Amino acid sequence: TDIPTDYPTDIPTDIPTDYPTTASPTWNPTTASPTDYPTTASPTVSPAPTLAPTPKPTDHHAGGCHPAYSAGASYAAGQQVSATATAETPTTTPCTCSEASCPSNPGQTTGCTKTTTVMTSETYNYQCVDSSNPNWHYCSSSGYKPTGEYGSLAWVKGTQCSVSSLPLIVSFPSRESRT
Repeated sequence: TDIPTDYPTDIPTDIPTDYPTTASPTWNPTTASPTDYPTTASPTVSPAPTLAPTPKPTDHHAGGCHPAYSAGASYAAGQQVSATATAETPTTTPCTCSEASCPSNPGQTTGCTKTTTVMTSETYNYQCVDSSNPNWHYCSSSGYKPTGEYGSLAWVKGTQCSVSSLPLIVSFPSRESRT
């Protein structure tokens, strides 16, 4: 390949040096503030959409409870159910150390206690969040059951209600002898 050799040789030597100058800003990333950055027009930011509040569940069924939640069933936004949660409450009470039902250390004669666990069940009405809340889709997922760890993301807890049960009818045959 041929390398050009016909470079201009008449380079001016009288370059002006009296240009108007301004100090160029120096930027230090460790001390810079947001106002140190070059800016252009500010972007417009749309406000985040606000979700309509989910109405509180209502009590209009006999006994005050809506139909019971069923894992695996399909639920729609706004649909109401009832669900029962069972809680264990430990209760510690003093007892006589010498009694067999009182746990104690060998030789202990005072300060003995025993702990009993009381199981309580409470039933509440719940409502699946409304359709303006995208979490309503989780109402049909058993991982989001009303009484579960994540239930409050998809269900709104309402009032406590009583589960009414039908009376148990038992019939026994008559003792009369048949002739």
